[in-house]
Amino acid sequence: GIPVELNTEVTSDMIKKIRPDAVIVAVGSEPVMPKIEGIDHPKCVSCVDVLDGRVQLGEKLVIVGGGLVGCETAIDYASQGKDVTIVEAAPEVLAASRMVDITISMMVKDLLEDNHVKILAGHKIEGVCDKGAIITPTEGGDRSIVEADNVIMSIGMKSVKSDFIETLRGEGIELYQTGDCKKVGNVYTVVHGAYEIARML
Repeated sequence: GIPVELNTEVTSDMIKKIRPDAVIVAVGSEPVMPKIEGIDHPKCVSCVDVLDGRVQLGEKLVIVGGGLVGCETAIDYASQGKDVTIVEAAPEVLAASRMVDITISMMVKDLLEDNHVKILAGHKIEGVCDKGAIITPTEGGDRSIVEADNVIMSIGMKSVKSDFIETLRGEGIELYQTGDCKKVGNVYTVVHGAYEIARML
């Protein structure tokens, strides 16, 4: 085969030269970053950058999105003594997290309370500015600012699109997509999808 160094971007031309029997595309997902004013502000970061440790955070944090990732991130940093506020458009946190078991949901809500995480449910993000997060009530109303050193976007993930599938069609190579690039899921769904493909090969 043709040796490929780590951290080298794999292209469809490289795959054509290697001539594998099958290609499994699992390029994952990326965080959703809303098109709002100040999305490129230095204070505005994605949950992935935070969880990967690529960002040095201040003491006052606003987390936009009260799903499981947003809530767990809030609990983690609040337990370290940081001042954390969750901004959630729905009437309560975890409202849209259908795959979260009720016992986990109850525990997460208890931990949020125990760690003094402030929750601004029924509010949406409008922008990021030098002072922090600009928010408005979901049902309409005046803008307000929640002071923050960092505004962490945790409103979901979207599939990374790859040109592999289209550019390799008709090359006599079996093609499979799995994981978040096919459909954003969780650890169970991605392991299950990979297992099914492995059984077919």
